[in-house]
Amino acid sequence: MKIKTKLVVGSCVSLALLILLAVLARHDMNRVVDKLRFVEVQDDLNADFLEMRLSEKNLFLFEDRAALQEIATKISQSRDVLTQSRDRIVRGAGEGSYLALRRRLDNYAAAVEQARRAEVPGPEVEEAMREAGRALREFSTTLVAREREQVGEIIALSRRTMSVSLAAVVCTAVLAAPILFLKVLRSLAEVERLAGSIAEGKFESIKEPRSHDELDSVIRAVNTMSERLGSREAEILQSKKLASLGTLTAGVAHEITNPVNNISMIAETYETLHEDLPQR
Repeated sequence: MKIKTKLVVGSCVSLALLILLAVLARHDMNRVVDKLRFVEVQDDLNADFLEMRLSEKNLFLFEDRAALQEIATKISQSRDVLTQSRDRIVRGAGEGSYLALRRRLDNYAAAVEQARRAEVPGPEVEEAMREAGRALREFSTTLVAREREQVGEIIALSRRTMSVSLAAVVCTAVLAAPILFLKVLRSLAEVERLAGSIAEGKFESIKEPRSHDELDSVIRAVNTMSERLGSREAEILQSKKLASLGTLTAGVAHEITNPVNNISMIAETYETLHEDLPQR
């Protein structure tokens, strides 16, 4: 794999991890916000439910019939809140919790309506109303407590996820970068050593790696250059030897030619003057 490809892949992996971390953090934050909004709505409902139960005690302890109207008014207000905040409740606690809360409120409203129809609420009506009010209040309180607990769990999980993701990014950078740099620096040191050897006239070669990247191409090119320079040096040395041999041959020929020429000239002169020389 090319070094450029490795760098691109490493950058893409780190970027993907960061994007994943951002997406997870955003998702967890949205969940926390939804649940906190639900808790706000449910706290208001719990306050209304508590006032209903207080009015309920006034009704049965002090026989205050006006308390029934107060309870009915609070029930109507709670239904309006449930209708207006349906999306918040569903996103925060789920469709099932919304329907269950609405069903318990309807049961309590039915018990209150039964008490309103009776001139003097009997024990059965009182028990039904108290039971429906208790079920509504307990369910609402339990629901809020559960959602608050889930908010804490989401925050804790988000912290762990962020820690693990950041650790993965850091480990990727800390481990991958030194390995890549070490490989590059080692190969560059080998190339530098070979260049120094070539400068000294030692045409060696480097063991070629099997990574098939840019450094592999550089080392292969340097080895080829070293081999060609070695061949050229051998050819130049051979040429110098032949030139030296030619120079030596020319010198020897010159040294031989001069005496021969002198002898030839003397012979020609002797031949020319032979008849004029006295005979003995």
